[in-house]
Amino acid sequence: MNVCFLLGSGISIGAGFPPMSRITDEVLRGNYRRGTHGSFRPIGSTSEINMLDTASADEMKGIQTFLRWLEVRAARRYERDTSRPVNYEDLAYLAGQIYDDIYGDYENPAIAPFITEALSSLWEILSKLGNNPTERLGTLAGDTVDFIRDVVGIMLAQNNTITARMEHLKMFLDAARDVGDSGLDVFTLNHDLLLERYFPDEIDVVDGFEREDIGLGIRRWKPLLFERVAGKRAKPLIRLFKLHGSIGWRRIQPHTPRERGTEADQERSRQDEYVGIRSNPDLKGETDRSGRVHEEVGRSLLLAGTFNKMLDYTRHIFLELHYRFHRALADSANLVVCGYGFGDKGINGRIAEWMCVSPESAKRRLIVIDKRSFKETRMAARPAIAGEICSWKQRKVLVYRQCDFATEAVSWDEIKSNLIDAT
Repeated sequence: MNVCFLLGSGISIGAGFPPMSRITDEVLRGNYRRGTHGSFRPIGSTSEINMLDTASADEMKGIQTFLRWLEVRAARRYERDTSRPVNYEDLAYLAGQIYDDIYGDYENPAIAPFITEALSSLWEILSKLGNNPTERLGTLAGDTVDFIRDVVGIMLAQNNTITARMEHLKMFLDAARDVGDSGLDVFTLNHDLLLERYFPDEIDVVDGFEREDIGLGIRRWKPLLFERVAGKRAKPLIRLFKLHGSIGWRRIQPHTPRERGTEADQERSRQDEYVGIRSNPDLKGETDRSGRVHEEVGRSLLLAGTFNKMLDYTRHIFLELHYRFHRALADSANLVVCGYGFGDKGINGRIAEWMCVSPESAKRRLIVIDKRSFKETRMAARPAIAGEICSWKQRKVLVYRQCDFATEAVSWDEIKSNLIDAT
């Protein structure tokens, strides 16, 4: 059966995960400190706050002051749209723009006045962080993006320890059982581990990571697993693609303990670095079957921001995933979109091209399932979708189903009744 799914935050919010507004509030609360591994973690008590050293306190004060400054500037842009509050993605995007320009990654002359204003407005904070204000602003911007990503990861990880509402996810199981040996493609923009927790052992889930094979509870990224030939199989197959990354993905470097720190070992470690998922909570001191130690580098691989995400779509693991999305759409007659507000310009472009540009678009159907009404979705969507969605509905190439996943579910039989056969 020719169908694939695209999932947005509505699926996870329906299961009890925090919405964007709550994560934004947590980011702006700032009750965090940098841990020994460089990542930010929440402060558990008032006594712990009082124990912070001056450097930690100044760092967090700088980040929070910078975030509030960015929030005010972003709010000016959206002040005419009362339904469009500033969120943590906006703040990550603005901070990332400053960082990229100052350090020459993606220089943008248009934001030079913005940077000049930041240097003037934040002078008191920047002067405490170092002698070169521009460099310190770049560092502050980079630290702010890292802080936002850490908070997102922490808040989503908290929900992995509770019993989430999952009744609305049954449609994926039923679809996987029904599509047969070809398997079901599920693409998600969510970072959490909801789907990984939900799918039972009776489903063969291929997520691009191989089974543990080096003795440390680490599963390595191996995209060729997606190429598994469909055929007679004992279990229904789901291919799971996380287009915005995951709180469970890590960059990992292997080291040889005897040579650790030498130039040769550092070079070899960089060459052998890989993306992995680990089940072992602590890799310290443990060696694999080859006698190498594996250490995490950096933080979870998840994307934060708005338009800057499209730049990351062209890099490493994300390039592979978005290529798979492009190919799956090209091969599908039906796309079922669940809980996605059409706010990602890059994703929207793929959908609009699939619906409008292809000569086969008349044989394609877009099924949208969302908490909001059709009018609310159209008003919130970005232009590539908003400008076409009414026409698609009139031509009956789009089917809209309003559903709040927090209180109800849509059955696979209902979805199936709206699919078209392009053969």
